[in-house]
Amino acid sequence: MNPSDVPNEGTEPDVGGIAVVPAKNSPSIEATVAALRRIRGVTRVVVVDDGSTDDTGARALAAGAEVLALPVNRGKGAALGEAVLAHPDAPWYLLADADLAETAEHLTALVERLLVGDEELVVARFPPAGTQAGAGRIKALSAAAIRSTTGVEVLEPLSGQRAIDGATLRSLHPAPRFGVEVGMSIDALRAGARLAEVSLPLDHDHTGRGWAGRRHRIRQGIDIVRTVWPRLGTPRLRLAVVLALSVVAIVASVGLGKATRWHGEALPAPSAKPRVILVTIAGAGMDLLEDPRAPAISSLARSSATASVSTRVPAPPGDLASQHASLGAGAPVALVVPGGDLEFGEAEGLTNESPATAAGPVKVQALPDGSAQVIDPLTVSDDSRSYGTRGLLGDSIRRDGGRVGYVWAGKGRAQLANGAAAVADDGGTIDTVDIAGVGDDPDAAARRYVDLDADLILVETRRSALTPSTLAVSDVDRVVAAIDAHRRPTDTLIVLGLGHDARWHLSPLILSEPGLRGTLGSDSTRRQGIMTMGDVSATVLNRLDRPRPKGLGGAVARIERGAPDIGALVDLDRRVDQRERSYAPTVTIFIVIQALAYIIAPLVARRSGRSSQLPGVLVAVTLGSAAFPVLTFLWRLMPVSLQGPFVTIPALTMLCAAAALLAMQARRFGLSPLNAVAGVTLAVMVVDASLGAPLQQISLLGYSPVTAARFYGLGNMAFAVLGACAVIVAASWLHAATDRRAAFVAVAGMFALVVVVDAAPMLGADFGGVLTFVPAFGLLLAAWSPITWNRRNVALAVLVGLVGFAVAVGVALKLGSGTHLDTVTNGGWDGFTEIVRRKVATNLRVMRLTVWSWMVPIAAFFLLLSLTTSGTWRERFRGATDLRTGLMGLFVVGFLGGAVNDSGIVIPALALVYIGAFLMLVQVRKPFEAPEVRLPEDASPPIKPAPAVSG
Repeated sequence: MNPSDVPNEGTEPDVGGIAVVPAKNSPSIEATVAALRRIRGVTRVVVVDDGSTDDTGARALAAGAEVLALPVNRGKGAALGEAVLAHPDAPWYLLADADLAETAEHLTALVERLLVGDEELVVARFPPAGTQAGAGRIKALSAAAIRSTTGVEVLEPLSGQRAIDGATLRSLHPAPRFGVEVGMSIDALRAGARLAEVSLPLDHDHTGRGWAGRRHRIRQGIDIVRTVWPRLGTPRLRLAVVLALSVVAIVASVGLGKATRWHGEALPAPSAKPRVILVTIAGAGMDLLEDPRAPAISSLARSSATASVSTRVPAPPGDLASQHASLGAGAPVALVVPGGDLEFGEAEGLTNESPATAAGPVKVQALPDGSAQVIDPLTVSDDSRSYGTRGLLGDSIRRDGGRVGYVWAGKGRAQLANGAAAVADDGGTIDTVDIAGVGDDPDAAARRYVDLDADLILVETRRSALTPSTLAVSDVDRVVAAIDAHRRPTDTLIVLGLGHDARWHLSPLILSEPGLRGTLGSDSTRRQGIMTMGDVSATVLNRLDRPRPKGLGGAVARIERGAPDIGALVDLDRRVDQRERSYAPTVTIFIVIQALAYIIAPLVARRSGRSSQLPGVLVAVTLGSAAFPVLTFLWRLMPVSLQGPFVTIPALTMLCAAAALLAMQARRFGLSPLNAVAGVTLAVMVVDASLGAPLQQISLLGYSPVTAARFYGLGNMAFAVLGACAVIVAASWLHAATDRRAAFVAVAGMFALVVVVDAAPMLGADFGGVLTFVPAFGLLLAAWSPITWNRRNVALAVLVGLVGFAVAVGVALKLGSGTHLDTVTNGGWDGFTEIVRRKVATNLRVMRLTVWSWMVPIAAFFLLLSLTTSGTWRERFRGATDLRTGLMGLFVVGFLGGAVNDSGIVIPALALVYIGAFLMLVQVRKPFEAPEVRLPEDASPPIKPAPAVSG
């Protein structure tokens, strides 16, 4: 059908209707209202004041219109929807733009044609505007969209001057903002309505071809694309496309994760008569590899296999006894005096210096048979972070006849022998020792050391003032050079730094064997150039061709062959140091700024009586706070010179402000600014996880080698951010959807993608996230689903959930290792209870120590006051049930995640960042509340508004 453009003459309307005028800051509103009131058949003119900042509403009221005043701008589509809801029984509606002025009177022809013709929708055509209008691209795009979806050719697809049958309009879902006309035409024609176009001598304000006009048309084009996209194809085709895209996204993420995961090459088989000489250098940081006073060590690093090692244990940085004991346990160990324990703040040894003392003396006593006994009054702490078994490395070597030896290579005879804690067995026995010191001849001393009858010889030396009997850097270098020169050709020489000054740093690791050159890593870290203490222990046993015992953590080193990039390793340590210096002050300022906004907002709202009077800066603060996590991840891309606190804090502050201002330009519906932030965050995190999570490593809210047990995948804070953003995007998607079935499938697919990204071993590797995401997302999907939840469907849903969980467990067990799931699987009930014990202890400790604990009472104060300021829960979310459900989902993700995650209070604290932004937008902008109705003196009371329409 081609619509006619010739009006019927000589007819008069005989049934009264409503004229609707969406308006924002309109200088012509009085003239437009007056002209519409003169049209025969129009019984009422309704002006929807769409968030005007001038007196548009007052002038429209004075001109005789009924005014529906929206607290904030919601767009043309939503304004139209509010008018229809206010007058749901009108037999027909006349839609008009506010800038028609006196020419609006010509719209009487539309009313006449509607009432006497066969059409349900009659659209006005404007005279040609020439150069006053744009180039016509948006108009042509809109006409093509209507033609491709309905087969009908229209000439004026964007005209807002329309007369439409009341039942037809009420059956349609109004499209958002400037997409309302195109959406109305497509939906009406698809529903069987007939459309006619009528040429009329109308005039309106032209946007022109300047920058303001171009910006208007860009926004118009975006709204039209959003309107047309969900209307393309058939419902079945859209469902198929959505399902296919979900599957492609999941498969692509898994494929990229596999392709980008670092594997390295296995070390060659050990020699026929393996022996390991392990030199530990107290006070040696990564800078030692570039120190001109240590040319031998620098040369050895460049010609061997090199890496950095995270040597942090739950003890001060200067506690060499605990560090050596951890090396001997292959897992963290803190040595304490019996009855005592250690307690550390979040910044201990990171943003500040920690006492450079050992937990207590470790000494060795030579025995008549040539062996020695470790003598110390220390015991392993029962702190949940100290879970290694002391002496495990020595036990593994001595169990089948192997021998261990200890050497003190300091100035003079050993006063302390902390290194002995690394090689002694659980009874404190060492097979052979040399504690006489280096003396004046490092070369002669080295000959004595390499001649010791032992499979593992630990040589302890020191280069700092942490403990007595230190050597200068050059002296340490000469000792290492002499040992390297006199060792057997089949020996493996390992040089390991420990206890760098009074702060935690990465430490150097050099593994020297004939023909072995490159950069080391391990399956524990999945990072080239980074290893753990447990990896060093496992590698020692591997080079001795001995099995790794149960309880010894870590993994055997792997190698990326080639010249080691020493500069990159040193730069990595500098980045770690800058991150630790920046973390506490940055997060503290972040929380304090939010606290001020949360305290001010409800108090001002109560005082003013109208929360819409709150300054926009409060919304900007909470939106900037919601953008803070993704900006910290992206800030990781900056060079190490910009990672210090004096650059990071002001830079992130400005970036958060800029992100908030950009987000506030999003205008599709009330929570669009937060949805924009959440959408960008979600996209960045999914892509990052698929590429090996480079933005997680050493970023402020990611993980650092010296503060966390995680080196790959998604960290705990990233898990909370990912879950919160997924919920926000899902709720917003459904709220704004035209095709709800396709939107529901898309949301289910997105949730599946998020679960895979978080839990898959080659991606987020956070299987614990399944314990939060699966029930939380399942409850949300059940609440959003159109399914009637009878007993049969509930049972089916539970069965599907259990099968899905079992499949996820099976896949994780097949593809991953070293997770809590492995511990439960291999350790049974004991493994499970051990994990629970450690998680509870960790959660309680974190709650006491972390600055994130402040966030919960502050946000709770805001939530309590904001929800009791004005209006009921349903009034605040009128017509926004999906968003209200999403808000509940945020609480579930936050607090369920906190219960099962070992970061404890940090998880709900981060969820509250997004909950606070969510409620601040609702509190300040009132995007879903009913409009204020203002009647002219001669008008009858309006019908009470029904639930709101988004758009």
